Amino acid sequence: MENRGFVRVDFSGEASLAYNGQRVSGNTGNVSLGGIYFKTTHEVPLNTPVMLTICPSAASSINLYASTVRTDRGGVACQSILLMCIRLSGLGK
Repeated sequence: MENRGFVRVDFSGEASLAYNGQRVSGNTGNVSLGGIYFKTTHEVPLNTPVMLTICPSAASSINLYASTVRTDRGGVACQSILLMCIRLSGLGK
């Protein structure tokens, strides 16, 4: 059993990931309070600041500033910048 700080919820939707002047299209895989898994075949370097744009509907989008924390053949795991700031301040786990 994996030891995770937050429950993950399957969430599939269109999204894009922007970093270093590039924009990559893909889909979300799952989401938690700590971050999101972005499905893509594009290789994104670890520890890279990114901006995820999630499009839950045609009329709205959500931007999430994050950093890549894990990559695999199916995509990239991104941790929310807000969560990282809370943990560094000592308020979180």
